[in-house]
Amino acid sequence: MTEELIQPTAEDTKLAAEAQIEVEHLLLDIQAHASQVETNYIKLSTLLLDIRNRRHWILWGHHSFGAYMKTIHGRLGLGRTQLYQGISVVETLLPLVDEQELEEIGKSKAIVLRQIVTQTGHRPSDEIIRDAKNPLMTVEVIRERAYKEMHGEPPPGGSYMHLGGFYATPDERAEISQAIECAKRTDPVIPH
Repeated sequence: MTEELIQPTAEDTKLAAEAQIEVEHLLLDIQAHASQVETNYIKLSTLLLDIRNRRHWILWGHHSFGAYMKTIHGRLGLGRTQLYQGISVVETLLPLVDEQELEEIGKSKAIVLRQIVTQTGHRPSDEIIRDAKNPLMTVEVIRERAYKEMHGEPPPGGSYMHLGGFYATPDERAEISQAIECAKRTDPVIPH
């Protein structure tokens, strides 16, 4: 079926151009806010680590740090685990990377760098830190590079899969994808 070509009016052309400009502005705004969230997560995690270590939560009337954490995790739409993960990330990386660099890296990539430290006992390489600070490098690329840093070169013919972080051959990837699709179509167990 072919679509009929419609000659746009001058008004349609004008509205389309305005819509395109608005979309571009919104996309830039969303990207900037997403980047700011990544940075603020690191700043918040750094503050929470300091509050925990200095026990400021006692001065605020909380019987434990966990009780204090309960008062803030709901306000952010973040789970308790995510907040504690942030604390762990800065606690692990701040002795190895300065705070400004960690803020540039952001939450998602910093989590990957922490994995390098916990699995190898070593500071991430200068190359991967530089790449993690690059806003054009995606977290997926950083995960692949972290895998190589932790395990060496992957098996030939494989591609990285982030299910805990491993390389899979094309046959393995197809089998995993098939299992995922099967699971999506399988009815859940209903307790009686």
